[in-house]
Amino acid sequence: GNVIHGPLRSAVDAAWSSPSTGREGSVRSLLHEVVPGVHRCRLLGPGGIGALRAHLDAVSASGIPSRRPNGMNRRGIVVDDGGGPIDGAVSVPELLTFRKMLVDRYVRPIGRLL
Repeated sequence: GNVIHGPLRSAVDAAWSSPSTGREGSVRSLLHEVVPGVHRCRLLGPGGIGALRAHLDAVSASGIPSRRPNGMNRRGIVVDDGGGPIDGAVSVPELLTFRKMLVDRYVRPIGRLL
């Protein structure tokens, strides 16, 4: 229900169900250009934030060795997508499914809209 931020979910669902310039404009109105060519929007709702944190906490508590994705990210993990061995990556099928849904349903279409 509230995995994706409500207004974004509603606008994207409407645009998917009946594409039109007006419905695409509704999606675009939720995006804010912070510098030329860089946009931000609220993507996750409370349920999505909670679910993501729960998965990351479970990985952290599992004792599986992992590595940070970069030096500025103290609590991040590298998720193995099955495309080949990645040193220090962890396999979390639920996160891969979630990421696929985000990219296919929201990120890629919104990127094309811009």
